[in-house]
Amino acid sequence: MSTASMHPGISPARPAVGRQRAASPDRIRKGRVAALMLILPMFFSFGRYVPGFEWTLDLMALATFASAVYLRRSVSSVPLGVLPRYTWLIILAAPLWGATMAVLVFGQPAWLGLATQRALLLAPFGLVLTALLHRGAIRMVELEQAFVWLAWLNLGICSPVLLLLDPNNYSDLGNLVTDGGGVYNQFNLPMTFVIFGAFYYFAKALLLGRAKWYARCVPFLLYIFGGNTGRVLNVAMLLSFLLLAALSRRRGQAMLRNVATGVGLFAAGFGLTLLLAPDRLDLLSAKYTDAFAALSGADSVDDWSANARILQVATVTPWVEQHLWFGTGTISNRWNDGYKGLFDYLHPSDLGFLGVIFVYGVFGLLAFSYQYVLAWRGLRALGAQSAGFSARPFLLGLGGCLATLLLTSVTTGSLVFFVEQTLFYISMLHFGRALLRTRHG
Repeated sequence: MSTASMHPGISPARPAVGRQRAASPDRIRKGRVAALMLILPMFFSFGRYVPGFEWTLDLMALATFASAVYLRRSVSSVPLGVLPRYTWLIILAAPLWGATMAVLVFGQPAWLGLATQRALLLAPFGLVLTALLHRGAIRMVELEQAFVWLAWLNLGICSPVLLLLDPNNYSDLGNLVTDGGGVYNQFNLPMTFVIFGAFYYFAKALLLGRAKWYARCVPFLLYIFGGNTGRVLNVAMLLSFLLLAALSRRRGQAMLRNVATGVGLFAAGFGLTLLLAPDRLDLLSAKYTDAFAALSGADSVDDWSANARILQVATVTPWVEQHLWFGTGTISNRWNDGYKGLFDYLHPSDLGFLGVIFVYGVFGLLAFSYQYVLAWRGLRALGAQSAGFSARPFLLGLGGCLATLLLTSVTTGSLVFFVEQTLFYISMLHFGRALLRTRHG
């Protein structure tokens, strides 16, 4: 007779099911999505927007580089063509190039020139993710869910700031506010995931043809037009919309219809923004007018940012003429107060390709520009021949972000000064390309 039958008050012993039962697939999936939602903002340097959290960029850079070294064999097993070799070439050559030229031109200690380019350690982040995807440690749908959640969070958190606060009252918030002398201040809020949200839902609308996807795209466009005063970004996004529309269908009437849809949606978002905030029209009109005046050789215009660029172009032009092919190198803020100490006011990223030539020379610009070739190979794979590919809307959304970054590089130098981001998008597109090749046999 069992102990339980002899002692009615004692229940039969049961196995510790809760401790032995494996976590459910749904819990594992949610855990992965949550982890990605923590990691991705760190990769995109969101910490630099928050005073006191700048250190997260260095932490993420070290973790990314260590992971890339640890997973190097897994990365080599993913059919990504020349992309891994090109990425490592950038990681190793660019810091040496920049540090060496700064020694030769300005006499800056080499170690400072290397340290100021530590963000390049983030460059293999895309390769690390492709290795994890290839091994099944994470799934493409989980990465997609993380991006979508972050897009809505980015929109929901930053929108009230734009609507309710005046940036001219917050000049002391560091990177969160672009200093315009207390009169032309602008909020420097992160827009990475908002831009992704616009392209993602536009791609869903093009491929699935449902009104709800168009409707979900509109809030992101309103945020971009309402919170952004960047002239080039608006043009680059329009061109990227047209690119996605062209990629989504075969040539002919279907493609033309999608292109017209892209233009219409973009115009509707812009028009709705002006309806809700009529003063934006005057602001944007003045900015484009000043930009054309600056390009035509004007010595001074009304726009503060355009005037700053005119000043900086005049500053770097003699140096570019003297060091055209190899540049002047990368300067650390810890050496003689950086560019401010040398030139009073200078940000090479403000000057786009000219800024890239100033830092790395023409040869450096050509080396970094190979990303345009890699980007086109990845984007082209998402054309009509990829119909039915479940990850296609997500990858087209990432492709729109990539196209925007590369187009704005003309004036921002993003393909160099944010090369880790462009290489991340390229890595994702090339992984999708590899999956498509496997599917087609």
